[in-house]
Amino acid sequence: MKIRLWAIILAVFLLISCNSGAKAWYGSRAPYIRWVEFHPSAAAIRQAVDYDRKSYGTPAHADYVTVLALAAARTGGEFPAGRSDAVAEVVRRLGQGERAEDIAESLPYFGYYLEAYDAAIGFLLREGRDSGGAWTRIPAAYSPIAAGYGYSHCRDFGNVRSFGYRRPHLGNDLCGAVGTPIVAVEGGTVEALGWNRYGGWRVGIRSDDGRRYWYYAHLRRGHPYAEGMAEGVHVDAGDVIGYLGCTGYSDREDTNNMSTPHLHLGLQLIFDESQKDSDNEIWIDVYGIVEYLSSRRASVAAVPEAVPADAAEPARVALPVVMYHSVLRSPNAKSDYIISPDTIRADIAWLLAHGYTPVTLADVIAFADGEGTLPPKPVVLTFDDGYLNNAVYLPAIAAEFGVPMLISAVGRFADDAETDPDRCPSYAMLRWSDYRALRDDGHFEIANHTYDMHRLSPRKGASRRPGESAADYRATLERDLRLMQTRLADELGSPAQVFVYPFGALSPESEDVLRELGFRAALTCCDTANFITSGLAEHGEGGLLVLGRLNRAPGLSTEEYMRRLLRHYE
Repeated sequence: MKIRLWAIILAVFLLISCNSGAKAWYGSRAPYIRWVEFHPSAAAIRQAVDYDRKSYGTPAHADYVTVLALAAARTGGEFPAGRSDAVAEVVRRLGQGERAEDIAESLPYFGYYLEAYDAAIGFLLREGRDSGGAWTRIPAAYSPIAAGYGYSHCRDFGNVRSFGYRRPHLGNDLCGAVGTPIVAVEGGTVEALGWNRYGGWRVGIRSDDGRRYWYYAHLRRGHPYAEGMAEGVHVDAGDVIGYLGCTGYSDREDTNNMSTPHLHLGLQLIFDESQKDSDNEIWIDVYGIVEYLSSRRASVAAVPEAVPADAAEPARVALPVVMYHSVLRSPNAKSDYIISPDTIRADIAWLLAHGYTPVTLADVIAFADGEGTLPPKPVVLTFDDGYLNNAVYLPAIAAEFGVPMLISAVGRFADDAETDPDRCPSYAMLRWSDYRALRDDGHFEIANHTYDMHRLSPRKGASRRPGESAADYRATLERDLRLMQTRLADELGSPAQVFVYPFGALSPESEDVLRELGFRAALTCCDTANFITSGLAEHGEGGLLVLGRLNRAPGLSTEEYMRRLLRHYE
């Protein structure tokens, strides 16, 4: 800990002596950090922690916070998704005998990153004795999801939320089964507990050093908290504090108004007490922290089942979605988006043999509305872009197995195909007459895949361009989707209920546009789990408008693809 001590002293010295730097770090009116963006990936944190633990007790030792702060000071706080070359370089230099303070001399913002990162993740390791009694650095934090319980999550910090008022999402949502035990990431004192119209049943825990406020929200209806939880109670890292649910978005207590059961995990950094409940709150993206802690799970007792009868959970099912594109008998191009009809047959046969039932998204929407049922193991089969070969091969496959499929149509592609005499299945696109034939076949749904946004330029698909205002983006997206809905109504008799994001590219504003235009479901390209709850289609943070899928690329056996598709639901 000696290195961190001198570094903190250095940070204070820089704050006092470097007026221009102090203003850049802290703002001109307060002697404390006023904003933090935290971007280290799980891999970068692991690199730094590994060096900390391996070098402990040697002259080359530097703690993981110092290593990450040195790397951040070199990159401006930016880190790649995987391993960090900047961290590797810091580790190399430390390992060769350079002192951390010498490396920091040429990095004017090192002091800021050190203080910010120490507040954000300074709780991950502590000094203690190993099993042999020797002093070492040992893990001190836990994943918020207890051992033995599945969950899925993706980067969702900053996404738009609109219940009550329009605002950014200041946390990470971990989707899982109702009743999953939620544990304290680190030790601290319960500072808030009870109902909140946004977070439902929630717990707020202040860390022992006072610098972090952990917010655990949307806990279980009827039985949200572990026994003994109350304001003022101290909990240790790994203690069960509550149970995952889908409460919130309601002024009425104990109401399930979230579309998907999940834990909302938020982390507020507090450098001055005036920041705690004010317009100057600092919430950071915890996705990398959650990923890092995914292998550190606390073993807990069984979940209590005593829940009042009137608090019974609504029916809920897992919904994997398969994503196909072009279909050719003998693909002669190396592409992740061309699959053979025999592979599709093998996939469907596997699903049926393992108890899965292909359903339409209309079935899913009805279930979410509380107006229909779904089989125990539903699955959706989707085909993107509207290739002519879909009409060549898929009707026979759908009839052979008696399964529904969804085709996503691009309006510009269909309009251009009307005047294109080339009908080669290898690359030609479906005409409107082909879509009508598929509709009349009875096995196919048709989705809106934009009219003319299935392009990589001037924007990627339906995403917002850099520098484009939110108002201009919303107007552009709305104009395109309205045009496509009109074309679908003119050519097929009705607009689509389902939207499919080209390239899976979306923006925080896109969800609101889809909702305003009446779309009931939307498919992304995110490899995430979908859990659909009966009767909750119109509520929650996205729900059916952010359904995940996994592309079915060639080169994988059916068993391997299915293992990857279904791993989130195990």
